[in-house]
Parts: sequence; structure tokens; C-alpha cells
Amino acid sequence: YLQHPSRQYGMIFLDRGSQSAAAIFTINQTSYYKEMFLVEMIGHPGTIQDLFKLTISYAREKEIGLIALMQNFSLKTGTLWKKGFIKKSMKNMVVLPLDKELEPFVKNYENWDIFPSLHDSV
Repeated sequence: YLQHPSRQYGMIFLDRGSQSAAAIFTINQTSYYKEMFLVEMIGHPGTIQDLFKLTISYAREKEIGLIALMQNFSLKTGTLWKKGFIKKSMKNMVVLPLDKELEPFVKNYENWDIFPSLHDSV
């Protein structure tokens, strides 16, 4: 992220001693507002909800118009509607399971953790 040739990234870090987490983001300026894309969220699962709160506070301070992130079941992003997030249509993704035993697993969307940094739409 630090050496990306055309995009700047920032990081919000939450430290609780032995438990920490970080959100990596990029900000786009549109004609009307700033949009923050959370491209990675990593860290101890017990800190993620507080990291969301810290990220929202930071975005308000920087006058961000909207925050976007991909649905991620292990980060419990499904609970973010309580914080005002709305669900947008999912992006299509194609997966080819070369090992046929994996086919039932990969067809279940809840088995995937997806971040915007994993595709080119950000």
C-alpha cells in the first residue's frame, strides 16, 4: 500500500495492549463528496466492532460523505446496519473449484471473506 503508484492509502490503528486491529483505506473525491473505501480490516476479532466505531469517527472528522466496504462475515459486517450502513447489491464473482470436493464449500457465500483490495473495482 505504501508504494502504490497511483493511489494513497491511510491506516486507522486500534491498540488494546495484546489485542489490536487496523483498517486500511483509500479516499476518493467525487464531484460532490469524499468516499472512503475500507480495503482491509485486520486484527483481533474482539476489537473489530470498536475499530468500526473509530473509523466512523475518523471519517466524520475528515468530512467523508460515505464509507464503503465489502460484506465480510468473519468481521460481522452484517451488524453494521445498526450503525447506519446500508447494504448495496453484491458484486459478481466467478470461482472455478478445480477440486470437486470443494464445490459445495465455494458455492456458499458465507464461507468467503472478501475485501475490496482483492479486485479492481476500488
